[in-house]
Amino acid sequence: MRLIGMTLLVFVLTLAPSPVQGQEEGEKPNAIRIIRGTLREAGYEEAVSTLRRLSEHRDQYVWDEQALIDLAHMSLYGGWADRALEVLQLVDTVCAGSADVLIALGYNYVALSDRENARECFLKAMEYSPGNAMAQKALRGLDRKLTVMETGTVLEMKYLFDAETEPVGPYLGQQPPGATPEIFAPGIICSELRETMSWIPADGKSIWFSVSVSHTESAVMVTTVSNDQWQSPQQFPLLTDFAIPYLAPSPNEDRLYYSAPGQDAAGTPTDDQDIYFIQRTAEGWSQPVRLPDGVNTTAQDCNPFVSAQGDLYFASNRLGGLGGLDVYCAEYVDGGFREPRNLGESVNSDRTEWDVVVSPTGDFLVVGANRESANSNSFDLFVCFKQEDGSWSEAAILGPEFNTDNTELGTSLSADGKYLFFNSGRERPDAECTGYGNGLADIYWVNTDGIRNLKESVLGKQSPDTKGGSDRD
Repeated sequence: MRLIGMTLLVFVLTLAPSPVQGQEEGEKPNAIRIIRGTLREAGYEEAVSTLRRLSEHRDQYVWDEQALIDLAHMSLYGGWADRALEVLQLVDTVCAGSADVLIALGYNYVALSDRENARECFLKAMEYSPGNAMAQKALRGLDRKLTVMETGTVLEMKYLFDAETEPVGPYLGQQPPGATPEIFAPGIICSELRETMSWIPADGKSIWFSVSVSHTESAVMVTTVSNDQWQSPQQFPLLTDFAIPYLAPSPNEDRLYYSAPGQDAAGTPTDDQDIYFIQRTAEGWSQPVRLPDGVNTTAQDCNPFVSAQGDLYFASNRLGGLGGLDVYCAEYVDGGFREPRNLGESVNSDRTEWDVVVSPTGDFLVVGANRESANSNSFDLFVCFKQEDGSWSEAAILGPEFNTDNTELGTSLSADGKYLFFNSGRERPDAECTGYGNGLADIYWVNTDGIRNLKESVLGKQSPDTKGGSDRD
């Protein structure tokens, strides 16, 4: 462990902490600054250990409950609901009486299929915050979500295109959207489960999407065109039972990158996420290959996206970041990836940036993040535009037609960059347990011209001297 990491750990064990930088004499230290410092210098596990130690002396610190919830989200969305549970239980002790913490804790119990504890958390949140819309929604959707989870796993789920469905034409016969996001293929692809668009190849003859019922189990489904007719989706056999449902094709589509539970150089499983690829061959797809160290670390490295130039973008909570997961870019040069670089404070924040896509022309990127400006502290979609000096503008939250008080994540782009896909937990008022719009998550799509049209207004609101990180030297 680095010396600064040891210094932080010694600091947090003191019963009467001394003022830290930026803290006036007599003020309580800010616990999240200490935890984030440990996260940057010593990694996630030490950050959780630091939280555990500080919680034993919670009255001596100032606490930021949403930042602590964000720490738990790193585990929950990575497929480790049991780890997230421990963090949220600690947060509940230091932020007692917080409805937001109880709602997050309740959703974690949902991921663990623990109906009674989830219900208790949501009811208690409503006691602490009468009329809380998020708690009401969580309680309203609890039974139908868990009913879906208990009636079968993803691997048993079958999507069947019957005589009533008969999708024909590009994009399963769906009418392309305009500047307002619309649900994609409702009742055909979007169902009572959580769907995420993974990949639509340039020839448009197949659609790859992931489906899951929880944060811990996903599968990739593929539907293909035969004789102008879309066939019922089948599970892709090489990518089964993994937690994070992102696929990233290389520019010529001969590789698919994705993230899955990690392993070290000797192939021993580890408690993190790493990035892998499968290679297209004459016989089909190869077995998974782990990217080398440098791209992968002992931290969480996940949610890859490959640009039209071949550069690899991904999220990581490796040492040296700004807070939670940050977006990194590994430039593709001479057949390999350079050392990844953090995209800096214009794209990243001290919260979590979960996923990213970059337009084929490189003029904008969209990042899913849990920044302080997000709606109701949920994950929302933000846009950055390429500036004249090659840097990214400061991330600006997209409008209410994109973002709701639910979670919006799971971004991907059509091969031509014309359409942005994302998933959203927004509900249909008449949704039933067995139909789309039930609050888990459905795929939405939107024409990206609507995003490009925001450039002038977004840049006009930002300081002219705003400088962001660039992707390439």
